[in-house]
Amino acid sequence: MYYRPRHPEDGHMTDAQIRQLLIDRVDIQRKSVGMVVGIITPDRRSVVSHGCMSQESQRPVDGDTAFEIASVTKAFTSLVLADMVQRGEVALDDPVSTYLPAGVTLPERNGRRITLVDLATHTSGVPPQPPDLQGLDDPAAAEYSLDRLYQSLATYRLIRDIGSEWEYSNVDMALLGHALARRAGTDYETLVRARITGPLGMTSTSTVVSPELAPRVAVSHDSDLRPTTRLSLGALGPAGAMLSSANDLLALLGALLELTPSPLAPAVPVLLHTRRPIYPPIVKMLQRHWRLMLRAAVSRRNGRRAPARFFSRAEQALGWYILGRGGDEMVVHDGSGPSCAASVVFDRKARAGVVVLSNAGIMVQDVARHLLWSQYPLGRVRTEVALDPAVLDRYVGDYTPLAGPGWNILRDGDRLLVKVPYYAKLHLRPENAENFFVPELDFEFSFDRDAHDRVTQLVFRPGKGQPDMPARKQAPTPST
Repeated sequence: MYYRPRHPEDGHMTDAQIRQLLIDRVDIQRKSVGMVVGIITPDRRSVVSHGCMSQESQRPVDGDTAFEIASVTKAFTSLVLADMVQRGEVALDDPVSTYLPAGVTLPERNGRRITLVDLATHTSGVPPQPPDLQGLDDPAAAEYSLDRLYQSLATYRLIRDIGSEWEYSNVDMALLGHALARRAGTDYETLVRARITGPLGMTSTSTVVSPELAPRVAVSHDSDLRPTTRLSLGALGPAGAMLSSANDLLALLGALLELTPSPLAPAVPVLLHTRRPIYPPIVKMLQRHWRLMLRAAVSRRNGRRAPARFFSRAEQALGWYILGRGGDEMVVHDGSGPSCAASVVFDRKARAGVVVLSNAGIMVQDVARHLLWSQYPLGRVRTEVALDPAVLDRYVGDYTPLAGPGWNILRDGDRLLVKVPYYAKLHLRPENAENFFVPELDFEFSFDRDAHDRVTQLVFRPGKGQPDMPARKQAPTPST
């Protein structure tokens, strides 16, 4: 069976070639325990898999294996919104507070209230995580209640105008999911089943592990491939608590690409029509971050390579991202967590889509993009090396950027940890004494030192064509 990529001049990729790619990822690079790829086009539907349900089990993963999909959950939340909009049940400009319990107060700014479209496009201005929750690895996350979420936002003061700037937010999607469920008079899980998974026959997709689904759920693993617990997000569930399979997600792509008849077809134009820019205008960036951008330019002149840029533009639709290159567009949503990785991408013009699922916390988005558009490069292979503890101690400390939250570098035995803002503490893996990476998020960090060999700053490299972001190391606080 053959898969025809978006660009015909790139040739064909066979299932055997895709399987070899997975063998390389799982067996050679050790980036997963089990991976599944699903591909759908007007001509065929294909599932290729390699690896096992867990380190202890030899049971292979397949198209019906249920994986954590983390933030791909947001794609379901936004599709429910589009469906309710096209049915006339809600409007994009409706204030969110209209559908929340009486007495719940959300922040406002300059007389403007947060609307459904602000949440769906990550432009509400509320923080990415609840102010009283440290991150996804906070033990309180599993029991984080909806009432507590409402209380945490009641006194939050917005620092920018609603709808003015994009910032990826779990809180936005959690609020959206709960508001839509209240409008429908049900709970989030039941709403998704009624509007999406039920009509599409997606029997392996749920935020709840039923007795029927449990035997097919892959064991989750951290980035060291050790078994770990699944994400448990409490009230943030509509932002990242769902499990799904490759076969189910191909059914979803079939509906979004209009390759199969679906009651959701009228919602697809609504889903993708409204768009807001992901990055602020260059003038605003220069006004706000000119020092940071100047430092990044100087660093590149001093030898640090500029980040590669494949896509020429990036926009936020309802939930999904639109990445452009020339006259073509790729619609994407990725999911990543300390215990899983997922990516769903499609091209409306070519009517082709790809699903990639993994039961380990190492990003897979490069595989999905490469299989859809083979010109997109696969990520480079990185190898972690061991460093002397004295070298590691140089980097421990707090680092403050000119904009946004800071970074905390901590010692964890013979390794370093980085506290990723709003996310979790993750191992910072050295490639050498100056360059480090975080495989869960495909982040890179470099450290600069002065003439006395003292670490002065880290440079965060988010990749994907975004600029380097320096952060100054702060002097340690004197002990009392």
